[in-house]
Amino acid sequence: MSVLEQKLNELEVLTRSAEFKSLPLTERKGMLEDFYQRELAGQGVDRESFLESFRSTWQPQIEPLAPTERKALNLKPVWWTVGILGGTALALGALVLWTNNMQDISNIDDASLMKSLRGGNPVRLEEVALRRSLPDTGVDIWEVEKSLEQVDDLVKVQNWQGGRESTTHALEVLSRNEPAIFARVPAANRAQATAAMAELRKNIRTLQDRIVAQDVTGSNLQLRRTLWFFDLVQLAMLGDLKVEVPAEYQKLPYLAGGWVMLRFTTNRGSFTGLLDGFNAPVTSGNFLDLIGRGFYNGTKITRVERFNLMQTGDPKGDGTGGYTDPATGKRRTIPLEIRPARREAEITAAAVIERR
Repeated sequence: MSVLEQKLNELEVLTRSAEFKSLPLTERKGMLEDFYQRELAGQGVDRESFLESFRSTWQPQIEPLAPTERKALNLKPVWWTVGILGGTALALGALVLWTNNMQDISNIDDASLMKSLRGGNPVRLEEVALRRSLPDTGVDIWEVEKSLEQVDDLVKVQNWQGGRESTTHALEVLSRNEPAIFARVPAANRAQATAAMAELRKNIRTLQDRIVAQDVTGSNLQLRRTLWFFDLVQLAMLGDLKVEVPAEYQKLPYLAGGWVMLRFTTNRGSFTGLLDGFNAPVTSGNFLDLIGRGFYNGTKITRVERFNLMQTGDPKGDGTGGYTDPATGKRRTIPLEIRPARREAEITAAAVIERR
């Protein structure tokens, strides 16, 4: 038996266990997704085929109608109606797709273009990316984060049962993991963490009430409030964390941890940005230092890609400029800082179940 076959056999045994079957359906599918990415994606195994083979473990089973109930249904008019509506929807969808592809958006202002975009994950992902950029706070709190972030997708498709299961699971995980979470909180931040934890529990219960009421708008707003207190718990765990900067870059200005919010004012309006001292301490410190020196005052924005990036910092505006450090007389350069993957990503489904 190959190593891959052995792992698949172990996974099949795991999916039959009582512990696995007690988990919410969304979490079961998430564990299978994790297994695929970790063990099978690099082997060329088709993702859809893999999930299909385990479909019965993560998809609710629909009970068939009794014979007497099936006889009572006359589906012929229904099928005619569905066929007509489906054909109409298909034609309208093709027309909209053709119109969107032919539309010139180069002259549309940002406000109008933003209104025309579909809502959903693209807006939410910014918050998720920022939360996941925090230093490692441990798998105990990560389990709570994963459950709460699942609620976002479940509410969008109005899967109220799944939403209730995820919030219930989040409360169960908090109760189970609270001692381990508080063990990682610095003594100076213990009171702050206790208050944030109490608010987090209260807001998860309020979120449950919104989900039970099947209130889409209320659930979305309450989820944002809930995640705010979740973030406060994480920040309390980090305390006054200082990021280590390699010795060769310690002579450069750097921001050793934390976030700094900035407001930029231009002749086309204002916008807000964030410097991430946790993952890019030298880049952030360099930027703050140049702001203090007035380097960016009056500097042109030389490149903009809609919804992607903005580039400035070239006083000459021709691509040849930069900052010359008066202390050395040389052009200042900084390293490319890339954030490593989260350790939590290495956690396997079996490891999560073992902690139960």
